[in-house]
Amino acid sequence: MAKVYVGAIDCSFNFCGCAILRYERAGAKPRIEITRLIKNPPLKKSGSLMDIDRACILYSGVKSFMNELMDKGGNKVFAFEVPTGSQSQRAAACLGMAKGVIASVLSQQMFEDIAAGSWMRAPIMPSEVHKVVTGKLKATKEEVMDYVTKLYPDQIKQTDKKFAVYNHFPNDASTVDRYNKGEFEHIADALVLAELGYQRLKG
Repeated sequence: MAKVYVGAIDCSFNFCGCAILRYERAGAKPRIEITRLIKNPPLKKSGSLMDIDRACILYSGVKSFMNELMDKGGNKVFAFEVPTGSQSQRAAACLGMAKGVIASVLSQQMFEDIAAGSWMRAPIMPSEVHKVVTGKLKATKEEVMDYVTKLYPDQIKQTDKKFAVYNHFPNDASTVDRYNKGEFEHIADALVLAELGYQRLKG
């Protein structure tokens, strides 16, 4: 199999974790090439009054990330979590808007690349992420973070409550992204989603 890039998004209305894994060849361990956190500004007034502005910020960030993935060579996969369940009406509305943003970006990309067929989408359920991490249908945020930290020990370093991700590029250049625990949980989810996206590609 040729080189594969798997982009993944753990999308919520407040924080959106993004990651791209690079698979050089079948059977080789992937490398983390990009991690990113899309942040929406904190609410300063009624949530519903800011929803359109915040949806636009989220859309812009997700579309930019999709463009970055599409610019890669080789085969490409776009994996994303399909969130289910919520603890309040407000949370349900936010999940619905996050899903709408993902659907909008996907629809535009499919229209732009309708003749290319150079990428596939991979919707992932939360239970699939949890099963990879624990072998069960449930996993805590701490278990997911611990899983990816152990999976990429040379690229993810934890000190106290901070996480540093050393992104590796094909030309051996690298950058470091730093996250607090609350931010890194979204990056960790995205990394597991990318792993599952690659498995979908293999069939």
